This record gives sequence, C-alpha cells and structure tokens, in this order.
Amino acid sequence: MLELIKGATLAVRFLLELCALVALGYWGFKTGGGAFAKVGLGIGVPLVAAVVWGTFVAPKALVKVPGVVRLLVEVAVFASATGALYVAGNTRLASALVLIYVRPGHKSRCFEESFEPDAQLLAVLVLV
Repeated sequence: MLELIKGATLAVRFLLELCALVALGYWGFKTGGGAFAKVGLGIGVPLVAAVVWGTFVAPKALVKVPGVVRLLVEVAVFASATGALYVAGNTRLASALVLIYVRPGHKSRCFEESFEPDAQLLAVLVLV
C-alpha cells in the first residue's frame, strides 16, 4: 500500500510540474505580440524552465547542488508559472496552482535524499 501511495504522490508531483510548464507556455502564447513572439515565448519559456528544472531539481538532475539551490529553483519555476497565469488573466488557475504548491505541510524534496509519500498532497488534490 505504501508503494502505491508513493507512486501516486510522485505522479501528482510530476503532473504539478507539467502544469507549471503549461502555464508558462500559455502565458507566452497569450501575451506574445506577433505570431513569431507567441511561438517563441510559448515554446521557449517552458523549454528553458524544463532545462533548468532537469539540470538542478529533477530526481536525476545532471548537476548536484545543495538543497537550498534546488529549493530556490523550484520556487522560482512555480512562482513564475503562477505569475504567468495571473498576468495572462487566469487568476483562478493561478490561485489553484499556488494553493496546491504551498499547501500546509508541504515538504519539498529538495532537502531529502529519501522520498516519503505525501498523503496530504493526495487529499488536497482530491478536494480540489
């Protein structure tokens, strides 16, 4: 049962990371001035965020950095995604993203080498 919760939690966290990338892409396509700018921002910004995430934050990150740096990068990506949704006019999704990310009891994986399932995250998402 613990393995099932662990797998579900990892899947939900991954979906939350994908939501952040989609939010950045949505902002780019929504706010870009012309077709070239829309495509450049809509694809480029999430691509840069994904590369930074994969380099420093992902479980199999290419560069091992201290937990504080990982946390700062994680917060920067989610804050950017939340701000992007807000600026693009989708305040409800921005609120949902930030509430899920900073919910009470949230523990970032940044300071943990071993991962423990986060049942509270699953409960919050079921309620949302």
